[in-house]
This record gives sequence, C-alpha cells and structure tokens, in this order.
Amino acid sequence: MTDKERFLAVMRFEACDRVPYWEQGFWGGAVARWYEEGMQQKHGVEGNPAYGDTVRGPATPIAAGDRVCFDVLEGAGLDKPTLRVPVNLYLCPAFEEEVLEEAGDQVVMRDEFGIVKRMPRAKDSIPHFQSWPVTDWATFEQVAAERLCADTPERFPKDWEAQKVRLNEYDGVVALGGYPCGFFGAARFLMGEMSLLVGFLETPDLVHKMIDHLADLWAAMYERVLRQVKVDCIHIWEDMAFRNGPLISPALFRTFMVPAYQKVTEVAKAHGVEVILVDTDGDCSQLLPLFLEGGVTGIYPFEVQAGMDVQKVREAFPRLQILGGIDKKELAGGPERIDAELKRRIREWEADIFRWRTTRYHRMCPGKITCIIGGVWGRYVETGKAYSESSCRISARRISLRVIIPTRLPCSFRMGIAPTFFSNMTRAIWWISVEGVAVRIWVFMMSAMVLPACS
Repeated sequence: MTDKERFLAVMRFEACDRVPYWEQGFWGGAVARWYEEGMQQKHGVEGNPAYGDTVRGPATPIAAGDRVCFDVLEGAGLDKPTLRVPVNLYLCPAFEEEVLEEAGDQVVMRDEFGIVKRMPRAKDSIPHFQSWPVTDWATFEQVAAERLCADTPERFPKDWEAQKVRLNEYDGVVALGGYPCGFFGAARFLMGEMSLLVGFLETPDLVHKMIDHLADLWAAMYERVLRQVKVDCIHIWEDMAFRNGPLISPALFRTFMVPAYQKVTEVAKAHGVEVILVDTDGDCSQLLPLFLEGGVTGIYPFEVQAGMDVQKVREAFPRLQILGGIDKKELAGGPERIDAELKRRIREWEADIFRWRTTRYHRMCPGKITCIIGGVWGRYVETGKAYSESSCRISARRISLRVIIPTRLPCSFRMGIAPTFFSNMTRAIWWISVEGVAVRIWVFMMSAMVLPACS
C-alpha cells in the first residue's frame, strides 16, 4: 500500500498492511542535539530553525519554506511527510514582522498575525502576549477588508499550476488547513483569548460576524482548492479546552460555531474529503457530539492529564477517528513506567475494545531529562532494531513490537513533553481483519507511537 492508501484505510476503519509511521514535529534544539549525538547529516535542516522553532514531522502538513529535517525522517524510518496545499487561508497579506523593543535576551515584537508579544530571542518558552489586531467593530472591518478576502490573488502561489500537478501525483497524504485556522483558534488570534471569551457575552454580534466571515472565507477557499486538488484530509486548529473542560460552554459552541463548521465541512465532503480532524487540547468531552454535528470526523490529542479517556470515548462514539490518549507523564518516568503505560494500552486492545495508531502530538524538545536509557542518537535506532524482534499475543493475534528508545531524552518537561497522537479502529474492523495485527511501538523521545495495524 502507498502511504496515502494506508492513511485512508486506517481512517475508514478498513484492513491495511500497517498504519502510518508518523511523528508530529521536533524542536530545532532537539535536531541540533541529535546531530551532536551522531545522527547522520545528509540533508541538514531546511529553514534554519531557532532552538524553540518547530521542525515538522510527517504527521504535520508541510509546504515549501517550512522547517523540515529529512535526516530525522530517514534515520528514524518514518513515512513520507504529509504535504500541505500551499494556499494562504488566513491573513493575506500577513502583518510585517517587526521588533518593537529589545532588552537583554528578551524582545517585544509584532508577529505575522499582528500580535504584539514579549518573548525570549531563542523562542524556547511561551510568549507573553500584549495586544491583538481586533479591538472593536472598526478594527475588525479594517482587518477583514485588507487581509481576509477570499479573492486576493496572492493566496495562491505563483507556481500554482506546478504545485497542483505535484500534489495530485503524490502518493503520500495531502492535507488542507491546520494552524492557525479554526473558528475559536483564529478568532482568538484576532481578538486575544480574554477579549474573545468576554465578547461571546458582551459583544456577541461582533463575535458572530468574525466567525461567519471566517466560515465564508474558508468555504470559498475550500471550493476553489478542492476543484483542482485531490485532498485527503482537512485540519482545523482550535485548542479550545483546558483541564476542567472547554473554554466556552456547549450552548455557546452550538450557537456560534456549529453552523460555521457545517458550512465548511459540507464543502469538503461534497468534494470527497472523508477525513476532517480538529486539534484541541484539554478536556473536550462535552464538545464531542457538537463537533460531530458540525461534520468533524476525528479529534486529537485526547489529553490524559485533562481526564480524557479514549476507551470511554470509543464506547460512546464508535466511528469517531480518535487520535491521542497516552499519558505523557508516564513517558517521562523511565523504562518501567513506560512499559507499564504501554502494557495498559495493550490490555485495552486485548479486551477487544479498539486498536491504536499513534504518533506524538507535541514537539520533541531538548533538555536535561535523562530518564529512559542514557546514551546517543545511534542507540536510539539500534534499540528499535533490537525491540522489533519482540512479540506477544492478543486475542490469538500476533503482535510484533518495535520499540525505538532514545538513550538520552532531549526533552524538557515544562513544555508539554510528548504526549501521543493516535488513530484507532472500532470493534467492527477488529472482526473482519486478516489474522494478525502488526503493532509498531516507538518510544520516541518522551513519546510513544503505538502503531497497531491490520495485516
């Protein structure tokens, strides 16, 4: 199977040879450290990333100009990267980045989204946001007129005809959308989180107008793109929940966001797009029925620390494409705790409730934690080869385990180390699969990619 065929089979709950071998991304500092530890340097790193910049993995759609390191992809044996359709779905033109103030290792800058923020030069911690481009009706109308028009020619690259050919011939996954495009996510970047949350109650007409305008923009852009390019997956970025629940109530979500979701997902599905994924952290359990009502087919990352239990979610929503659910704290606790966490997952497969395909959903970051084995990049690959000989049985099906364990964790615990990102399949496909389910387990930095598949 090609990578495209395999991805679609997994998402359709169909039999396949294996599931995708993916990783979402890495800090620039992590890649630099791997080179120091012996990773072969054939290609280098595209995009000259800073210490805290994202270097994309195959699960995160990439386009020309994105930071990527094929030495990591090849050295770790990952699949082809997901290609992002290179059209601008948000501010066009973007704001011009400029430094407004410098003080020691800190800078105050206006970024491409028009947000003013204070941050370290190395970009190795979360910025302190100070102001946003939309403060009232007048500023929204100005931004909408100048930067949120669907018919702006510059939304498409100059070599669009060549890009179309490349995308339509690609045998890996082709995706449209993603960060920062989501109805809560983009509105937050326009107004700021606190102003948006207050705005749902105090200026609802303005918030409605913003979300409706974004829906019209994206529906128009989806229509133009999907008439020309075969897209496998739509990504929508929200990050609209925290440990205690969603940042807005289900009632507000239904009122403000479900109609917007329906508008864009109807366009996507009319053009044959079967996979529409939403990225939102935290406890989003109250919103799951509403995402489905809006036309979404899958959610990630299902944070265990926020109380998300993918087993219960699977029982409640048997056809939801689930990505996520491994406890990242356990992956920071050393070999015994990692083994215990993975065995717990295997017991869930043995109970015949669902299966998993995972990659990590946050980036690998460099740091001082050395809690897995201790060593260098070379041991990372060698250990994976050794563990690939392991096997066990679940419900009379052979499970082959391949575990790649980095010997020295280049990861910092404070930035949300390496939870995992997974797709699972329901009981129905369990019974129709060919005998034997291949599972590939990667303990990749502070992450594990538990990759079961039909064989």
